[in-house]
Amino acid sequence: METYRLLPANYFGARKQRSAEQTLLLLHGRIRTAWQGTRVVSLVSLAVKGAYNGVYQDKLLQRLTARGIPSQVVSWANAFCSGRTATIVVNGQASEVNGLEQAGLPQGSPLSLILFLFFNANLVQQRIDENGGAVAFVDDYTAWVVGKTASENRDRLQAIVQRVTEWKSKSGACSEGDKTAFTHFTKNGSQSADESIIVKGKKYSLRPASRFWAW
Repeated sequence: METYRLLPANYFGARKQRSAEQTLLLLHGRIRTAWQGTRVVSLVSLAVKGAYNGVYQDKLLQRLTARGIPSQVVSWANAFCSGRTATIVVNGQASEVNGLEQAGLPQGSPLSLILFLFFNANLVQQRIDENGGAVAFVDDYTAWVVGKTASENRDRLQAIVQRVTEWKSKSGACSEGDKTAFTHFTKNGSQSADESIIVKGKKYSLRPASRFWAW
């Protein structure tokens, strides 16, 4: 996977030399560069709800194939996701074993984590430049834009949210509402914008405590 660069370079977490610290350092550098040009960085963060459970088998196999995974490995991943069952144990009493039509990926397996990175890779695949970019840390996705004003950036963030929402809808995933937030990074308080962004019909307001950062 790493040797042939099958995943986006901006996808962090569960990979060597792509830690949480490096994710923050990358974002920190982009903010500092924007500030040198008296520009505003605005970002939106979203998390996938029930990430592993929401992995649809057919789409996972399609995405593995599209990224160059050999057919034998794709078939093995198919078997790994197939024929799964579940039972519930309460006070020592177990229910009947039932098949799971949509099982997703099992929690706790190191293979599940690797497969999830491939499932989510298309969303993360984005060039980082002076106008914006995106990073992800396993199931947490953050995109940012750089512009002259916070108000201008807010409209561009809304477009990003729309793209992410459409991708999640096609993938069978949904956002974790409590973890959705957007932030403006600016040195100038007059550049702030208090408008909300809308995610699937719900408004998310700027968090006052996170409005301005300075180093």
